[in-house]
Amino acid sequence: MIELTNAAIPKEIDENMASLEARGQTAMIVYMEGQYLGIIAVMDVARKEAKATLAKLHAMGINRTIMLTGDNQKVANAVAKEIGITDPKGNLLPEDKVRAIEKLIKEEGVVAMLGDGVNDAPAMAKSTIGIAMGAAGSDVALETADIALMSDKLENLPLPLP
Repeated sequence: MIELTNAAIPKEIDENMASLEARGQTAMIVYMEGQYLGIIAVMDVARKEAKATLAKLHAMGINRTIMLTGDNQKVANAVAKEIGITDPKGNLLPEDKVRAIEKLIKEEGVVAMLGDGVNDAPAMAKSTIGIAMGAAGSDVALETADIALMSDKLENLPLPLP
């Protein structure tokens, strides 16, 4: 903002931004006609069934769950803490997600990736098993995935083993 406006960010706005981001919100400064007006904050809310679904996956022996997101790291950390993700990785572009999947395959051998958007499709294609969220998923995510959940019921993911 300083580069764009040539004006220092007021201390109160800067402190409020830090506080909002620490609580998992994405904060944006509003500036118009030579003055800072305030902040708009938004937050992705985890699906209500995410925490229980992750707990079931952990109970099945999947001990490492990683979130790859374009959201800032503070947001990723807050969401991960709320729902039980073990390794949140934020500030990622689609190509960063691909590199992360490649690294995980070298480390772990088998990597499943669940995604729903255009930004997830390249990483899903690199993963051992790509899983797309059906109804909410983009066409490219659905076409890239090995498995498509045809409903948006995340709780359908932990399938019982035969």
